[in-house]
Amino acid sequence: MIKYMSADILSRADELCSDFEYSAAEKICREYLAEHPEDDIVWTKLGQVLRKTEDLTGACEACESAFDIQPEKHEYAENLGDTLALLHSFEEAQALFEKAAESGAGLYPRLRIGDMLFFRGKTAEAAKVMEKLAEEYPDEPDVYHRLYVIYGADKKKTAAENALDKEISFRKVRAEKTKGAAEYLLLGTVYLEKKTYGEVIAAAKKSLSVEESPDAYLLLGIAYAKDGRLSEAKEAFIKGISCEPKNLTFILEIADTLTELGFFDDAVSAYTKALELRNIRADTWASLAYALLMLGKKEEAQAFFEMAKASAAVRELKWADKLHKSDKTRALDEAFGNKH
Repeated sequence: MIKYMSADILSRADELCSDFEYSAAEKICREYLAEHPEDDIVWTKLGQVLRKTEDLTGACEACESAFDIQPEKHEYAENLGDTLALLHSFEEAQALFEKAAESGAGLYPRLRIGDMLFFRGKTAEAAKVMEKLAEEYPDEPDVYHRLYVIYGADKKKTAAENALDKEISFRKVRAEKTKGAAEYLLLGTVYLEKKTYGEVIAAAKKSLSVEESPDAYLLLGIAYAKDGRLSEAKEAFIKGISCEPKNLTFILEIADTLTELGFFDDAVSAYTKALELRNIRADTWASLAYALLMLGKKEEAQAFFEMAKASAAVRELKWADKLHKSDKTRALDEAFGNKH
């Protein structure tokens, strides 16, 4: 067997991921780690690869391996915390972000502590965290975005609107200063919250004029749909998928968006395309089942829901012993008599 250095593996994995060849990237990382299990950097790379494929349990295990090797590195605590949060293990994730924050890592882990408190239903504590950060970082839009969400959940309408207006003003300054695709995309996302769809469309188009990206097409499609321009919305979604046809994460995001917009036929097509790329995790099987249920295809929906429950039991037991509950799973439970 040819011996590779860590840098060679990282470079090759990046190349494969750029071509959406995630299985191949996973394979070379695992082969290397079988001989060099102490290499925290390659464990981290493996975690990134597995997150791309929606294998969150595997990603957690890889990130945990890196963290166990170098527990003092705040980046590893953050990586593991972020992945745990995707599996709704919010309390465990919060402890990791607190560890990272204690090391003086900066703003990010402190923002994530607030996020975890919010997800755990501790909105008053989350608000205190963000209000303190707003004092320390008075022009940081990410802080005001979270305050907008928290105040909205607490029915503090005026405070939420003020936070959103501040976020818009700071994101607009950044976008106009940098002329960056990412900054215009973020600005458009905030305008979406404001329901000013013309401004969303303009921001998304500016982002696309700088750099074509699936996320910008997604935002454009949502804005068109919300504005009642359905044919233009579907065209934007199609362009987004054609932009990166092997991008599983994006295709699943498109599918979920189509479901939220009530385009259930198109959502089923997108979920099916995702299935062609990879056998996906339990929550996505449930989402497919829900879309089928909304189309009145009850028998097919029940079959996919059973697959979702089986997948949750087998593949995600370490981190969650059942499907993450949502409006979708509640509707499926009710339809098929599986109330818990």
